[in-house]
Amino acid sequence: MTNACTPLMTLWILRTTSGSCAGTGVEQRRATRGMTLVELVAAVTLSSLIAAMIIAAWQAIDRHIYAGSRRMMVQMEALRLGESICSRLRKSQRVLDWHANGISCIAGGGKDTVTFELGEGAVLQSGVAMPLAVPRARVSDFSVAVEESGQGVIGPAQLFNLTIEVDDGAGKTYRISRLILLPAPDSRGW
Repeated sequence: MTNACTPLMTLWILRTTSGSCAGTGVEQRRATRGMTLVELVAAVTLSSLIAAMIIAAWQAIDRHIYAGSRRMMVQMEALRLGESICSRLRKSQRVLDWHANGISCIAGGGKDTVTFELGEGAVLQSGVAMPLAVPRARVSDFSVAVEESGQGVIGPAQLFNLTIEVDDGAGKTYRISRLILLPAPDSRGW
């Protein structure tokens, strides 16, 4: 058997720095000095690429979470606005008038008239905008329709459908509908 080193044996010997076939000259010095400049540049480049991919993924996840939470906030605001209007209508003594974009009623005390109608980007309650808590969100539609009229447990009644559409300011709209049963006016005023 010869005492010559094969390439695989040379690598193994350089890594372990022991054995009967010792490297000579340059090979032995490289094994004891550490990494070359090319290896260092390759390692830094690879680390930078991995870090850039992690940061890009983190930003994409962050944008997705922000969009989801904003969507939820806009939907909750539309629901809150619809429930606020329905609650006020349920507490009213009677409905005075309604049209495609508004409804008027007599407030609980009997002296005040309350009107809900579509204004510029908001639902107006007696001329004052009902605020939305989401920045850049606006009401793009508020409609009132009578779904059904007839005799109910409470006497003559009408089933109103209130529809509110809210634009989130980023091009998406959310629509909610609320059905509310209210006493219908009769020939005596109620």
